[in-house]
Amino acid sequence: MKKAFVWLGLPSLAFLFLASTAFAQSSFLEKGKSGFGISTTVQESFWEDGYFIEAGYSFNGVFDVAVAYGDFTYDKIGWDFKETELGVGLEYWVLRTRTGTDRGIDVGLWTSYSMEEYKEDGIKRYTGNDLALGIEL
Repeated sequence: MKKAFVWLGLPSLAFLFLASTAFAQSSFLEKGKSGFGISTTVQESFWEDGYFIEAGYSFNGVFDVAVAYGDFTYDKIGWDFKETELGVGLEYWVLRTRTGTDRGIDVGLWTSYSMEEYKEDGIKRYTGNDLALGIEL
């Protein structure tokens, strides 16, 4: 069971990095313009199949909000495990010098929070929460 938990923890780490992808939309918006973005990912791999959906909105190109949901199964390698993730993220752009040019400096402060639930044979076995903070350059 410890091996299963270690392998299940890896997608959770990936979620922390994926949660910030919706924030990238602000990098393409001029300061003062708002925008909405949706991204989806479907994966099929050796040990895991699943999907990930994320939606984000940028307020005036300065403040971003994102919501994400992921659902993964691990039945390919004999585990009857299912993982569900739900997360939210926020980012504030402290400095934006790149508005319509190909070079500049953007500095953002971001945070994300996610909740995971792991089920084995349809019974909830593990739950987890992640909190991440960071700086984007």
